[in-house]
Parts: sequence; structure tokens; C-alpha cells
Amino acid sequence: MQKFEIVYTKTFTDDLQKLIKSDSSLKSKIKNAIEKLKFFPYAGQRVEASELAQRRIWVGDNYRLFYDTEGDKVIILHLKKKDKHTYK
Repeated sequence: MQKFEIVYTKTFTDDLQKLIKSDSSLKSKIKNAIEKLKFFPYAGQRVEASELAQRRIWVGDNYRLFYDTEGDKVIILHLKKKDKHTYK
């Protein structure tokens, strides 16, 4: 089974730092989600309006993790709390 390399963008790390302050359980949820992406990066739902081959997965009940795949890399783009502004 192929293991993909995880690459974090600055946007993602900034999002994560802000969101962890308000939800301390988020850190372990993110870790679990990223571990799964190392082996199954195509499991996420495609983002139709994206110019990239962007995908998204749920992290817990309230967050979406957006990522892209490029060769053997999974590029973690950003993390958003699900609300009316998530897809704008």
C-alpha cells in the first residue's frame, strides 16, 4: 500500500492555530484525519467549483479539511469551521 507524503500550507497552519484555541479536541481529530489521508487520499469528496483537484473531508462534526493531491503528495490547503462562509 502506497503511503503519501503530507505537505502543509501556511494557510492551514494558521487556520489550525486559530481553531485549536476555541476547540481543544480538534488537534487529535486533525491528526487522525491526516493519518487516514496518508493511505487513502482519494476518499474525500471532490470540490466541484475548485480550479485544483481539490477534495474535502469532515473532521469531527463542525470542520472541513480541504486538500489537493499532486503525485505522491497530499497538500493540506485549509481547515474551515462549517458555517455559511465555508464555501465562499
